[in-house]
Amino acid sequence: MKYKLFIFWVSLTCLTGTVLIRILPKTEKEDRGHIPQFPPHWEKAPASLAEFPRSNKTININPWNYLHRQGMYKSIIDATGKQLSGTTELGGNLNLLWGLPLQHGWQFETGRLRDFTNQTLSGFGRVTHFKEKSEIFCISPKSWWASMNYYLAALPFLAAMDVGYFDKDINGLKVELKPPDFNVEKFCYGIEHCKKKENKLMKSLLNFFSYLKNCSKTRCETDKAAEKLWTAHVAIIEAGMKLFDCELRLLSSAEQRFGTGWVKTVTLLAAVRFRTNMIQTSKFQKLGLPKRILWETDAAPYIQDMSPTENTCLYVLDLLLYLGQIIWGLHSIHSE
Repeated sequence: MKYKLFIFWVSLTCLTGTVLIRILPKTEKEDRGHIPQFPPHWEKAPASLAEFPRSNKTININPWNYLHRQGMYKSIIDATGKQLSGTTELGGNLNLLWGLPLQHGWQFETGRLRDFTNQTLSGFGRVTHFKEKSEIFCISPKSWWASMNYYLAALPFLAAMDVGYFDKDINGLKVELKPPDFNVEKFCYGIEHCKKKENKLMKSLLNFFSYLKNCSKTRCETDKAAEKLWTAHVAIIEAGMKLFDCELRLLSSAEQRFGTGWVKTVTLLAAVRFRTNMIQTSKFQKLGLPKRILWETDAAPYIQDMSPTENTCLYVLDLLLYLGQIIWGLHSIHSE
């Protein structure tokens, strides 16, 4: 019985991976015709630590502001440009770190950064077109997507800082990350604090950025860099799934399934070392990711205002989760 379940599960995973891989972008050489787009409002985000607000010899960064969080991403892409794409130009699109701000931009564009308890207006700016900048760009800690993304922004930024990427910009100043107004204890806000609270995750990221730093005189090996980055990425997401379970339950059941399925898909992308550069990531997002939050009544592959590819992606993720629950449920009963 266990052997049959194992074979069935492997077959299902392979089938799912095959369907997803079919919609993945082509290689860089085959896909030069695709014109990638920057994340929304990218030009407004701080381009370096020098452009963040300062007070009392402290650089103040608010990770719960969309532009500040994108500014953190922009800083590390600029700092690592030479190692990851052979150029120091900020727009160099082969940098593997482009996947992070592009994902965050998709979350912003689709309204997934809002307060899902509906108790505040935080994160509703993209949806309702508020005129006040503070309302447009605020991010809610009551959003599962925003909370999961926090550690994919703060930890890489702090790890890059710890290995010395921003020494010239800091120049003896302190750097402070502003806590949210909710769930303060779930996050960390500085290098030492994060090393203490999320030691394994920080070690994994320090391993990645140290590798980049050590090959600063020559272009780094893309495969090795991708492997180290994906190892850290998967570890952060797995930790976030445990930490933000309550926030996940605020979403509709359809959005919960999609979010959980997307996390599992990341392991498939990691296994093939998917190139998270600007070209590959932007095309994948444009083709396969839903352009709005899923409602309770949404049922793939019959969502009328979504493309066939979006419907296929959502259906495959639903199938993977549903059959996985059945398989492991039967396995549990058999074991007893």
